[in-house]
Amino acid sequence: MSNSEKPRNRNQWVHSPDIRNILVNRWPSLRLLSDKPELPAAPLLLEILECAHSASLTREEGRTIAFRLLLVPSLPGLARICSEHGMTLVGFDQPRDLTAQELRRLAPATDPSTTMIVIEFDNPPGAGRLSIRGLTSIGSEWREFNAGRRLSGTLPPSLLMVSVSGPGSVRFECAGLPIIGMEQGRLLSDAQNVLRQGPVSEFLLPALMEYSGKNLNPSDWSEFYGATSNYLRFLAWVLHLCRDQQHGGMFLLLRRSADARGLVTIKYPCRFEEPWRLLLKVEDCLREAFAQGQQEAESLKKRRQLDSAYREAEDVAHLIARLASVDGCVVLNDRLDVLGFGAIVAPGTDAVPEEIFVCSEPTGEAAEGHKADGYGTRHRSAFRVCAATEDALAFVLSQDGGVKAITRRGSRVLVFENVALDGRAWSSSPPLEDIFRKQGG
Repeated sequence: MSNSEKPRNRNQWVHSPDIRNILVNRWPSLRLLSDKPELPAAPLLLEILECAHSASLTREEGRTIAFRLLLVPSLPGLARICSEHGMTLVGFDQPRDLTAQELRRLAPATDPSTTMIVIEFDNPPGAGRLSIRGLTSIGSEWREFNAGRRLSGTLPPSLLMVSVSGPGSVRFECAGLPIIGMEQGRLLSDAQNVLRQGPVSEFLLPALMEYSGKNLNPSDWSEFYGATSNYLRFLAWVLHLCRDQQHGGMFLLLRRSADARGLVTIKYPCRFEEPWRLLLKVEDCLREAFAQGQQEAESLKKRRQLDSAYREAEDVAHLIARLASVDGCVVLNDRLDVLGFGAIVAPGTDAVPEEIFVCSEPTGEAAEGHKADGYGTRHRSAFRVCAATEDALAFVLSQDGGVKAITRRGSRVLVFENVALDGRAWSSSPPLEDIFRKQGG
């Protein structure tokens, strides 16, 4: 690893030149499913990053802003590139200078998940330039696929993108693959695929085995996660929807053998078993829709029933995500049945542990000790519950969109930051780390 990629500790401050240097170093080894695009010259990259970061710290009519920039080379031309990638372009008659003020003004006109601000760059030595050329839409297909609402999706264009999701939160992406970013002055850790490997996945394993209805080998990615992907998709879906609400929240999953009363006091107890019922219904519809030997009309009918089952599951996911708006946490069992919401840690539960262990990869083997008192109230509540039992798994969502998974292994409370909620979390293919070589490792 080069010297320019040394700032990796989550407590180390990083600056725009650090992020630019890491991106430049990672770029040659980045593996995409299509041709790699041209990278803006280093001075232009720094200018783009600093402009995006400055814009992220501003507000528009009192609201924080979010936007995505699509970086397009001046050759072979904007119109041709949009045509090749199937993008709809709203082109400006005259280019606009790239400034933080222009980005602040344009951001409200975009939905960052589907619409991007197009930045054109020109790389001739000594004459590099940047300009805002318009807005472009890539449609909702990738967003729907990433959120688990579609069975398939088209990758975003193989062009470099800059995503701003909140104050000081800036990251580079390409073709749906996150590359590097920073959040409030600190290096943003790579998204961790904890739902399919490591202690978090092991916590969910009994429910996954029950859901599949088969004695499958979890190490066989294709078979096991093909049979359980809808369970993981639904869980990621709920977290994704809650994150989109930008108010934060906490979901506490307990094994069915755990005594919830000894861990939390639930203000609104209930017994809502629709998630499990609907997930089994989706599996039945999926099996019938793609059964061999069907007539075309019958197959079409079954696929419509599958779409209907997915829509029912989507409605329930929205309902559960909204429960997190009430103060306290949402309590579920490992079958995703809702046990109640508005829950607080029970008075008799042990105090917050002095030290928690932040994991830099999903297996939990590389973990660094940190003082627990440096975290907020939601996080400390999750630490208390998980310290009391290995039968608990917490997901804590921050208002800035970050998602952490917390559980206990042995005597250690493990914290997994930046949990992946996109297709990596529930796809039946091997983890993306096996397809795209983990960058910078």
